[in-house]
Amino acid sequence: MEKSIEKTMCEDATGCTQKGCIVYYDDKGNKLSKNRAIELLNDGETIEVPSAGAGNYREIFTDLGFEEVKVIDWTSSAGDWGFGVKNNHGWFVASQENRYPYHGFRYSINYMTICCETFEKLCKMVENY
Repeated sequence: MEKSIEKTMCEDATGCTQKGCIVYYDDKGNKLSKNRAIELLNDGETIEVPSAGAGNYREIFTDLGFEEVKVIDWTSSAGDWGFGVKNNHGWFVASQENRYPYHGFRYSINYMTICCETFEKLCKMVENY
């Protein structure tokens, strides 16, 4: 129930709602398998989800293999938000960027700069970065 309320709140706040099924694409518009989307994120590339609403970030990052997703910054009214995402290596900074003037969002993970063992340490690193 809580995740449903969170998703609705995000979509209401931005006006960006999910439109159809979640499908991954590269930055050239080529449809991606989930495994290929994971590979691109691991390589520092951005993936796009034209059907995503502002509140789909948790579903998307979880589907792409992250154990936990926590919000770092969701102050942008366009849905350009920052997150901490955790996998078996630690916590990393992730982002969601609005695809304006198109629908949906872009997603990326910053594997190169910050990796922390806890979300709290990640937030402190982001503050000082």
